[in-house]
Amino acid sequence: MRIRRAFTLVELLVVIAIIGVLIGILLPSVQRVREAAYRSHCRNNLRQIGVAAHHFHNDTDRFPPGVIRNTSYPGVPRPPRLPLPYSDTTRFGDYWPWAVFLLPYLEQFSLYSGIDWMSRPWGQDVGGTPMAVLKCPWDDRSDRTFTLGLRPLYATSYQGVNGTNQYRFDGVFAANRMLRIDEITDGTSHTLMVGERPPSYNAWYGWWAGGMGAYPYEGTADTILGVAETNFQKSRPEHFHPGEVYDPTFIHIWHFWSFHDGGATFLFADGSVDFLKYGTDLRPLATYAAGEAIE
Repeated sequence: MRIRRAFTLVELLVVIAIIGVLIGILLPSVQRVREAAYRSHCRNNLRQIGVAAHHFHNDTDRFPPGVIRNTSYPGVPRPPRLPLPYSDTTRFGDYWPWAVFLLPYLEQFSLYSGIDWMSRPWGQDVGGTPMAVLKCPWDDRSDRTFTLGLRPLYATSYQGVNGTNQYRFDGVFAANRMLRIDEITDGTSHTLMVGERPPSYNAWYGWWAGGMGAYPYEGTADTILGVAETNFQKSRPEHFHPGEVYDPTFIHIWHFWSFHDGGATFLFADGSVDFLKYGTDLRPLATYAAGEAIE
């Protein structure tokens, strides 16, 4: 009878150690491959958004508004006046953002055609529709919903760039801005249009189909965001730096960031996409007509 020889304890420990070393070698490689794939996916999302925005421009001679805001609050800078028909308050209510206007160009015409423009976005079915093109694959929170009344509201990983901050209206997707390409005198390849910023941890900020945002309720931190945004509760402007996953006091809704390593992906007004590293001064890139000389 043949006797099977088992591993000794020392041999078993050696095998376990070798397996551990191999896992330690392979895991960073797997992580790098996954990060590269997710970053590529995010770039493709933003390219699709850019193509849709340019199709909208071709049809209307303007880019869509960052968010419609036809009323204002006392003591707060008033947004610019929208062109017709978007300034017609008998046809368009407040809080409709850029992403909704791109729906027909993102193969969502039936969803777009069912919108009641005089009702709040979060009171309709459109906000309860998940949009894969508006989600970074790293960001599982964009799959979460916030239920308002009986309606679920899906979030987005991307914010329209409203310029420097919500009070200046100097970006492509500022409140009530509907720019023509020839008005972007800083150059479309030097002007940001959309950037990454995950929704808040509880999905309260960051609804893709519309939102009031933070005070003064012009969509800021829900659908649009400035690169040096000023929270009404503090005077120091934010900057481009990493955020935190758990953010119960909503500190990190005020600046662009992503789940990618080292920075975030941005769409420019010419339709190009680039990954920008944390610490980059985004202010010269956020305005459309400030006259910065960018080489």
